[in-house]
Amino acid sequence: MTTRLLPAVLLLLAGCCPLRDMTVYRTEVDFADLMVSRQAPTVRRFLEASCACSEGTWSAGPNVEAGACENASDWYFTYAARWTWHINMMRYNGGAIETDPGAAPEIHVSCALPELPAPVSPEATAGGES
Repeated sequence: MTTRLLPAVLLLLAGCCPLRDMTVYRTEVDFADLMVSRQAPTVRRFLEASCACSEGTWSAGPNVEAGACENASDWYFTYAARWTWHINMMRYNGGAIETDPGAAPEIHVSCALPELPAPVSPEATAGGES
């Protein structure tokens, strides 16, 4: 009887306790932010130097693999529009902040490359601990 009851009690207790150490989680989110933020300038330079855009559609220039510019522009515009929101949502979902970042921002692809968002620091997020 005890061998059947013990796993059930452990499962119930696991639901009451955090599954991750918050310091480790914050470090993982900060590392993801650092890696993605460092990649953005390189993707921007690639788009500027190796790709062409016409009416919001990015295409490969000479000596560039087909689809590379479309993929890079999709990544870059998604990053520019949503990265700050995404990092804040990761912190919110992980319990590191208390303020819900709300709905994801719209992504608008154009031939004009948006400026890079400022890196998201834990101190810049609103609500909860940082």
